[in-house]
Amino acid sequence: MGPDRFPRSKRRPVRDPMFVLPLRLGTVGPRQGAYKDIKRVGRGGAHGKTAGRGHKGQNSRAGSSTRPGFEGGQTPMWKKLPRRGFQRRKLSRRLLPCSVTNLARAIAEGRIDASKVITMKEIHASGICGKVVRENGFPPTGVKLLSPLRPGSFKVPNLRVEVSAVSARARKAIEDRGGTVTTVYYNRLGLKALVKPDKFVSGMIKPAGMPPKLRHKGQYDRVGTLSQHVPETLHEELVRKGLRKPKSIV
Repeated sequence: MGPDRFPRSKRRPVRDPMFVLPLRLGTVGPRQGAYKDIKRVGRGGAHGKTAGRGHKGQNSRAGSSTRPGFEGGQTPMWKKLPRRGFQRRKLSRRLLPCSVTNLARAIAEGRIDASKVITMKEIHASGICGKVVRENGFPPTGVKLLSPLRPGSFKVPNLRVEVSAVSARARKAIEDRGGTVTTVYYNRLGLKALVKPDKFVSGMIKPAGMPPKLRHKGQYDRVGTLSQHVPETLHEELVRKGLRKPKSIV
């Protein structure tokens, strides 16, 4: 009989590399070293009895695992060390895109009055910017006006728009029709007061000034302003309608 091609043990003996079996259906198989024997624990020997886990304790139980950085309950090292640096996304500008084409459609539908100055409050109220979604926990910092879909498709004359940023093509499309575009600066709190003044029933805040870095770069034409109109509270509205008595001042 020929050499033992299929020994009974899992570990195949090392054969002479010069010895090549004839290519037949019964001799085709994985090459040597492609498979490794599993580590059998708990069957005696060096890894018997406790199977290499030691005696008792959390790690000797089945299903035990700890998260990375866990030090058994004591204060971990990453909590003892001070924080350094800052997160850049807190200072980043995330602007909502607004197409000039959508702006012209909203004017044609009567959702925006083109005879007045169009601020980000009117743009937000018309819904042409979509839903305001927070990113990494931070709201957007303004609106950027983008160019029309087709050159020459914007035909609304004498528009006055105040936004946070504007592209070159969008500015050219508005100014060619006799309009003006002004870039104004609002911080997050000032933008909230502009868009939702009803949130500030105790009085309108004073808008924050422009940071020196942005002022030197010339990104904005001026600092945004807020209306001094203070919306009435629910009590004042009920008093005006005669449904509640005014508060007496002692």
